[in-house]
Amino acid sequence: MLGRSLGFILSFAIPVVLIRLLTQADFGTYKQFFLVAGTLVAILDVGTAASLFYFIPIDRRRAANYLLQTVLVSATLALAAAGALWLLRNYVAAWLNSPLLTELTPFLAAYIILELLGSLLEYLVIIEKQAKLGALLFAGSDAVRAIALLLPAILTADLFWVAAGAAVFATIRFAMFVLWVGWQYRGRLQSGLRLVGFKSQIHYSFPFAGAGLLDRALFTFHSFYVATVFSPAVFAIYAVGCTQIAPVQIFFRSLFEVALVRMTEFLAVRDLASARTLWLKLIGKQATVVIPLVVILWLLARPLIEGVFTAEYLEATPIFRIYVLMILLTMFNDHCVLRARAQTRFIFFANVVALAACVVLVPILTRQLGVKGAALGLIGGVFTMKLLGLVRAAQMLEVPLRDMIPWQAIARISAGTALAAAVVYPSAALFDAPLLRFFVCGAAFWLAYFVVAWFGKILTVDEKNLIARTARSLFPVPRALRQ
Repeated sequence: MLGRSLGFILSFAIPVVLIRLLTQADFGTYKQFFLVAGTLVAILDVGTAASLFYFIPIDRRRAANYLLQTVLVSATLALAAAGALWLLRNYVAAWLNSPLLTELTPFLAAYIILELLGSLLEYLVIIEKQAKLGALLFAGSDAVRAIALLLPAILTADLFWVAAGAAVFATIRFAMFVLWVGWQYRGRLQSGLRLVGFKSQIHYSFPFAGAGLLDRALFTFHSFYVATVFSPAVFAIYAVGCTQIAPVQIFFRSLFEVALVRMTEFLAVRDLASARTLWLKLIGKQATVVIPLVVILWLLARPLIEGVFTAEYLEATPIFRIYVLMILLTMFNDHCVLRARAQTRFIFFANVVALAACVVLVPILTRQLGVKGAALGLIGGVFTMKLLGLVRAAQMLEVPLRDMIPWQAIARISAGTALAAAVVYPSAALFDAPLLRFFVCGAAFWLAYFVVAWFGKILTVDEKNLIARTARSLFPVPRALRQ
């Protein structure tokens, strides 16, 4: 978790610095570079890497062989994709309205090949239960990435050398993977590749590939559409508006992983009452943080965008205000129930319908509203997926759809949020500096909300006790004062 958290911080810092060193058009092309690279890496990872979580623990004797098979598949697909990208480089650049991408294609192709192979190391250290090494690798890898991208930008302010830095980073990451494999699997690679269990591995992997492809398509279609319709400069503004809030992802993931295990246990023995209680508690806990977070980000979107990304990107403010609404939808994590009941086919179906909705809505709304319409189209697609998932989850828990939402808890949280915002937000006019306004008003809002939540029946007794214990552990009272 620590390694991932540091990685999120460094990943957020990179565009904040680059946006001040590159022109708006070049920054847009930079975002397109990684949009193409990230999409292809996700597509080319056809599930063989994820399959290692299953095959290596159950058959340690053939661990090296499963790894070599994964490398064979990944390398073959990556080389084929890189070759196709090189041959179609002019068409891709024209499609994305970015002629500069033609010059960057060699670096883009190298990055895709080396990143796909180097990323296997992240899976392997987890499988081998090397938590400390994993945290070090995650943080170190992101630090190297930041240096590789920012140093060329600082020295040259030229996107060409930034792309070259991306290729250098991928090379270093691949070298780390090769060194780790040589150390961890020393003596087990001499027999070579025998394709033992290859068919089983492929059969296991492809369902993951299909689900991953749909998920990637759903959450990147809007970006590709904007990139193909508008200039790189406009895409740069849109990309800033679609900035993800990394701590939210950590928060959702940590709660989901714990809840999924308990939900699976309850549903395995048909304890529907406990499963329903767990679901409502999960939504309530997330709402306690998510609703005030969305409100304060919406209210302070302008100083946040101006302070972090400069006044040149103020047009991203309405896009950001739309995009943060997706955090509210993420709060209703229907997969907690669906995956506990192995409803993978329904998840696949919901993703297909959501992608179809997104493909229809994004172009229509973009023509009517400009780039804001693309963000609304994404929200529409995700809303469709969540609605279908909630309907199915309600059927699994045998309750009406209206009972899947803790209305009273959400009403109390919303009222407390509104009260805190009404007290604090008027003070925003007192500060001229955008970042000062954002941080001072944001901190005051959270303090006001905490007071309202503590005394307004928003926090439960257990949550208050947990906060008190945490506070005592972080700020212990001196023994002399206790007496």
